[in-house]
Amino acid sequence: MDALARSSATQDAPGTVQQQTPLHVLLAVAWRLLALLAAVAVSIAGLVVLIPDGNDYSYGTVLKHKRLEQIKTPKIVLVGGSNLSYGIDSKMIQRATGCPVVNMGMNGYFGVRYMLEEVKPEIRRGDIVVIAFEYDNLYKSVDGSPRDLLAIIKVNPSAFGYLTLKQKLDVLGAAPNIAQNKIMRLLGEAIVAVKRRVIGKNYDNKGPVDMDAVESLGSFTAEGDIVGHLGLVWPYFREDAVAPKGATIDRDMVPLMRSFAEEMQKRGASVIVSYTPVIREVYKRLESDLVRYSDMIGRSAPLVAPSPPSSFAYDKSLFFDTVYHLNERGRPLRTQRLIDDLQSALRERARCS
Repeated sequence: MDALARSSATQDAPGTVQQQTPLHVLLAVAWRLLALLAAVAVSIAGLVVLIPDGNDYSYGTVLKHKRLEQIKTPKIVLVGGSNLSYGIDSKMIQRATGCPVVNMGMNGYFGVRYMLEEVKPEIRRGDIVVIAFEYDNLYKSVDGSPRDLLAIIKVNPSAFGYLTLKQKLDVLGAAPNIAQNKIMRLLGEAIVAVKRRVIGKNYDNKGPVDMDAVESLGSFTAEGDIVGHLGLVWPYFREDAVAPKGATIDRDMVPLMRSFAEEMQKRGASVIVSYTPVIREVYKRLESDLVRYSDMIGRSAPLVAPSPPSSFAYDKSLFFDTVYHLNERGRPLRTQRLIDDLQSALRERARCS
């Protein structure tokens, strides 16, 4: 066998020769694999997009962004998680300051980076931004939860543009798991429906508080506050703060906040930090970290926090379903504290003509 023949064949065993696979066969296999992968990707996307979520809470972001974009006059923009949506009376702030309020608070799992980025395009001269992140965010990644970000992008595709490349890749990577969970949810609902039809028994067991109704699009005011929980009594244990033992404050959190404040200052907007309301016993447990967090804010001008975290520690009777969500009695106390902080920190700038 000459050199050319030896280069196109391999000797498997004495007396046998195996030919190389032709290039067109390899290409055909590659195209089939690509087609299969494309079909899987389309199927996953279809499941994520077409199968509705458990409720319509995520559509609240559309309401909030619409208001944020429509108000061209000086305004107050509240940036943070659900402590804001549950625990602020925006109309009370509007009456005290004369400024229209946009409460952007929804979910701390969106991450600090996203919650700051999503408001940037609409902040103008004369605006006031109030930052109030749950203390859970001290220990979480500033990039947020891909699953929760994907839920927002589904109803507001422009939100994809607020993400970094890493966040975008993480969100796309979360799609298969979300699709699987939706399939399992549909299967569970189908089984319950069949049982109800065959046995005649109602399997609905929402309990004394229907959280699907509380956390729903219909529960938001025009300003972005949740009011579905007002007047309700929470009969269960409250969800605790997420503070892993031995965890340290995320090193990227305060620098991101400071960078945001510097950019807003250049635009002629004001930024203040308002700490999260929390049950007093939880504050005591986290006190050392919260004092450290407050010191970091104090050394990060132009960030300013008129009141310390201890000013927002309240009795547990003033809270609803978590250690951060105020009820009907706690909400006005925290709102008045925020109004006082705005007036003490900004003085005349805290009023809109």
